[in-house]
Amino acid sequence: MDIHAIGERVRSERERAGLTQRELAELADLSQPALARIELGTRAQLAIAELDRIATALRIPLADLTRGNPVRERVRIAARIGLTDPAATATAVRQAVDILVLDDRLDRLTAPCPVPANAATPDLPTCTRS
Repeated sequence: MDIHAIGERVRSERERAGLTQRELAELADLSQPALARIELGTRAQLAIAELDRIATALRIPLADLTRGNPVRERVRIAARIGLTDPAATATAVRQAVDILVLDDRLDRLTAPCPVPANAATPDLPTCTRS
């Protein structure tokens, strides 16, 4: 585990969520100094249970902290490529968009139905998949 990279991801996700270190630390049942050391990558040991509490508090998958978010990585790569090669940028952006579209489709497929499709309740909508 690259503790420095994880720390950077924790800080980035915390800032993206609009939380202070104190707020995230409280949500994750950590002290603020412990969270600060995690973000700086200076914590001697980092337990998966702590990372899981941080991820849960941030409402993101644990893998986003340990391995990074592949969609964000591709978008960052596209931005870097754009400085030198417009064709490669267009390809990378198309790939990122394809991933986001797929992600949206998967979200819709796995979203729970408010009422089973076979329920005969006239005043409640039924779940239909498109």
